[in-house]
Formats: sequence, structure tokens, C-alpha cells
Amino acid sequence: TFVRQSPAEVEPAAVSFEAIARRAWSGGGESERELELDEETPEGSYLRADADALGELFSELFENAIEHGAPPVAAGRTADGFYVADEGPGIDDPDRVFEPGYSETPAGTGLGLAIVREIARAHGWTVSIVDADGARIEVRGVAAE
Repeated sequence: TFVRQSPAEVEPAAVSFEAIARRAWSGGGESERELELDEETPEGSYLRADADALGELFSELFENAIEHGAPPVAAGRTADGFYVADEGPGIDDPDRVFEPGYSETPAGTGLGLAIVREIARAHGWTVSIVDADGARIEVRGVAAE
């Protein structure tokens, strides 16, 4: 997994946003729930990213949305990146949520969003919480292909 990799091991290439997102979603065993891809996301949309690291980033974001949010879980492109959103209660402490070990639930490990931040940093991206109904996490600075 990415936790064991150093940022120098990230090998960006042109990867399909939709294919990586769908693979990460189905890999989480969430077949009974649908991932809603934003219809504004162009079909055949490609990003410059390390495919394995991006897959892990999506897996962590989806797992977080499923555990702490409410359906539906949505993903889509933005002008300079992408987002994952849910319609749950939102995030109480957006300033701390990316810290390793911080969790808003007793059962949480506090590692998922810390991993997301490290993967984003390794690519030169930023990750942030956007104030919205539920939780919306945006990754920015992503080059399109």
C-alpha cells in the first residue's frame, strides 16, 4: 500500500478518472450501493497520476464516506482536480481530520484521510474539506491529460 511507499515512488501517467474510481469502488465490496459519477465529468476524462496510488486514494475516500456519511456517494471532476462527496452529517473538525490518528468516531483508526493527504502531497496536489451538505473532499492541482 501507499503507506509503505515513499513519495519518490509515485510514477504519474495518463489514467482514466472513471476507470480508477469504479475499480476502487467495486474493490471495496460496495456493489449493493451505487457510486454516482457526476454527469458533468467528461467521458474519457484522464488525469496525470500514479494509478495504484490514485486507486488507494479513492478507496480511502470511499471507505470514509461509507463509514461516516450517508448515501449517495458521489465523485466527479472539477476544473483542476476531483471530489468525493456524501450526504452525511459532515465533518466536525476539518482542521484536524487529515492528522494521523485523528478520528471523529471511537472505532476509527484516523489513518484514512491522513493517507489521502500523503498521496495528494506525493503528486503535488492539495486536499481540502469543502463546506457543503454532508462531506465533500476536493483534491486540487491535478493535471488533466
